[in-house]
Amino acid sequence: MYSIKRFKFRNNTEVNDVCLMFDESKPVMYALLYFSDRLISKAPTTQYASFQAIKLFYQYWQSKFGESFCKSFYQADHNPELAVIEFGDFYTGLCSRNPNHFNKYDQMSPQTADIRAKAVIQFLEYLVDKYVSGYYLEETSQSINEQQKYLFKRLNDNRNSIKNGNKLISARPSQYIFKSLTRDMVAAIYRIILPSNLNKKNDLNPFKRKDIQLRNFLIIRLLLNYGLRVGELLLLEKQSLKTNISGSTYNLIISNLSDSSEDIRRIRPRIKNQFSVRIIELEKIDYEFLMIYLGEIRPKQSNHQILFSSQNTPYSPLTYESIRAIFSAVDRAFSVNNPEFKDSNYIDSIASLTPHVARHTWATMTLSYLYESIGRNHEAAQKITHSNMNTGRIMDEAKEQLRTVGGWALKSTIPDRYAKRFLSEQANRSNVQRIQHDLSCSIELENLES
Repeated sequence: MYSIKRFKFRNNTEVNDVCLMFDESKPVMYALLYFSDRLISKAPTTQYASFQAIKLFYQYWQSKFGESFCKSFYQADHNPELAVIEFGDFYTGLCSRNPNHFNKYDQMSPQTADIRAKAVIQFLEYLVDKYVSGYYLEETSQSINEQQKYLFKRLNDNRNSIKNGNKLISARPSQYIFKSLTRDMVAAIYRIILPSNLNKKNDLNPFKRKDIQLRNFLIIRLLLNYGLRVGELLLLEKQSLKTNISGSTYNLIISNLSDSSEDIRRIRPRIKNQFSVRIIELEKIDYEFLMIYLGEIRPKQSNHQILFSSQNTPYSPLTYESIRAIFSAVDRAFSVNNPEFKDSNYIDSIASLTPHVARHTWATMTLSYLYESIGRNHEAAQKITHSNMNTGRIMDEAKEQLRTVGGWALKSTIPDRYAKRFLSEQANRSNVQRIQHDLSCSIELENLES
């Protein structure tokens, strides 16, 4: 299936040999990108050796998963972790020349197997470097750097293990399955961040000053209730809050700063893409909370229009680091007061509370509500038209609305990933209902027979 072909490549007056990897008659996409970005300047012998190794990895993947690595990688939203955690099993099969994954022509000495494995590591490092980046991930730069650091370290550990003849890190899935909060978790977080008042002090709140408590409560509430990205939150200005003419709706405008020159932050937040510019309708209570913050809490001495600022002189706009610090403090209180929510022995536990987890949570709960709401509308229309209800169409409509309110491109597949918990629960709930139905039918048959 996979092959490596040599070509003559003319560059001005020079003619060079190049090697490319093919799947039947088509170039292999990610191998071609690797060639274009990293191998094109290498000698043909180096190109050929690299593609020999990558070809083995693709054969292994095809044999084990029944589909090409290109397809798996694309459907996983270009997440290199799925390849990194699989590397140990690939190398084990390579060394043992497992006939389930490699044919007799792929048999090689242990030394050659090590060379091939290290070449595959270089290919995977390229995928990490290219796809764990701000261009492909809607996460903070620190989060992206941490992911890169983790994956590069794991690959380097594998390289050192090969060099030292040690057993490789075994491939295993993450101990935390989901990245969104359950409703009980959300309720627990609100108990922690609820601001103290004159009648009752909230001892769970990790922030001692009442003005900071209210500001941080609003920040977390906006992220949980409206799914804002951290960058979008940091771009909010005082004039981002607007009502309609009649005063019946309350809106939050998501856009870049009206005057970006006043942003003195080292890392300036920016709107993710053209679809991120949008108007979000606020619940009345949230609008009132924000107006209280503007009128009574936000420092009057601040010389900028950005909504959320430090409560201490010089009253600078909050930064990515500020938001991470707020979530880290709440996460520590969350761990102390609700350790069961962090226990990886439970399927619905989470690793930590982060702004990205808040967006996951919003997407999951919003998709669930949209699905049920659209489903009720379809059911009502079905009674009138006597047509069949198409659940696939309902889900597509729900995801389309989620893309709009969440600021994703119209064809973005990211809502599928963000709503992983809901989609999984829907499928499993249907399966359990089927089992219960089959069981009840069996009991009825048994009763009839007796």
